[in-house]
Amino acid sequence: MFCQSKIKKYLIWFTTKSTAIILDSFLYLIENATGIFISIIDFRRVKQNSNKIVLCRNKYYSINLFEKSMEQYHIDETLAYMNYQVELFFWDADCTLFVNQVKLWFRVRRVNPAAIFFSSYTPRQKRGSVQPSIMFLRKLKLKVNSSFVFLWWDTCSDDFYTQNITRLRNLKAIHLIMDNPELNFGEGNAKHDGQILIPLYTNYVKNSFIAPLDKDLDVVFLGQVSSYRHGRREYVEYLMESNVAGYVSTLDRQHQPDHGKYAEIMGRAKIIINFSKSVNKHQLKGRVFEAMHAGAMLLETDNTQIKTMFQDKVDYVSFSTKEDMVKKIKYYLDNDELRESIASSGRKKVTEFYDSSYFCKAIFDNINIK
Repeated sequence: MFCQSKIKKYLIWFTTKSTAIILDSFLYLIENATGIFISIIDFRRVKQNSNKIVLCRNKYYSINLFEKSMEQYHIDETLAYMNYQVELFFWDADCTLFVNQVKLWFRVRRVNPAAIFFSSYTPRQKRGSVQPSIMFLRKLKLKVNSSFVFLWWDTCSDDFYTQNITRLRNLKAIHLIMDNPELNFGEGNAKHDGQILIPLYTNYVKNSFIAPLDKDLDVVFLGQVSSYRHGRREYVEYLMESNVAGYVSTLDRQHQPDHGKYAEIMGRAKIIINFSKSVNKHQLKGRVFEAMHAGAMLLETDNTQIKTMFQDKVDYVSFSTKEDMVKKIKYYLDNDELRESIASSGRKKVTEFYDSSYFCKAIFDNINIK
């Protein structure tokens, strides 16, 4: 009876999975066919708008949480602050069965922008159906004179480069590396294939999303401990065992505080903890910039990525072990003037040097938009 039940469950699972694969393949086939068809029959000549940008991104924070994507704060507000005209196309909202690529094609051809930004794009087969195929992008590149700019937010895994940028090499695009200023992709990748890679960072307009508030929370950590992040768990447990007061949330992404509450908690923090280890290497995470914008002292895992932009014990403080982390928390909570000086230095650097103008100049100097 046990074996029969087990076989039955396996057959149901296999049938369901096989049906899903067949259906997905059918949808991709129709979607790609309509996209290629429109690219072949559209012979219009359209004058380029040198001051306009089409930005393709997610509208929502996650597939299960209909809160606006953080990309709005990182990209839209930055470009608007610098007086660029942006037209949006949403991967997860501008969706119509079979004609997503057609809708994108008409959007781009109508605007004919100087640049098209692709944020949260994946060139792999299992991309969302609203995202265009590489073949479609090649056809689009032939019909418009727009620069293609890809924004990459999670590049710190060993297979990232070959699975993503290498597949797009024939587009001659610009790739903004948002979390990896060292451009550390492993041996034999970025050093040899001539792609245009610009190391950038998570950017915020000053005081738009996160800003300093009254500091009534000693220590804050808002992040996950699941999947590749499991190494954080022992640090969080040791923090609690050491009776350090603060606000700690380790829930998964869709159950974390909403954006407004998140910004409030960060703004109230005296010290914000960040763990820099990603899938296979250290990463310059957005929390670095959020902590500094919040006017908190950043306590960060010791790593070389952050040192390309900030100075340890001047703009932030590093820690190497859980014991070192708690020891430094207690020390800097007892030394307000020193802690506040470090927090002030970090905030000054992100708001006066690593600001929106620096962010945009790094991009548009490469695509000749003024």
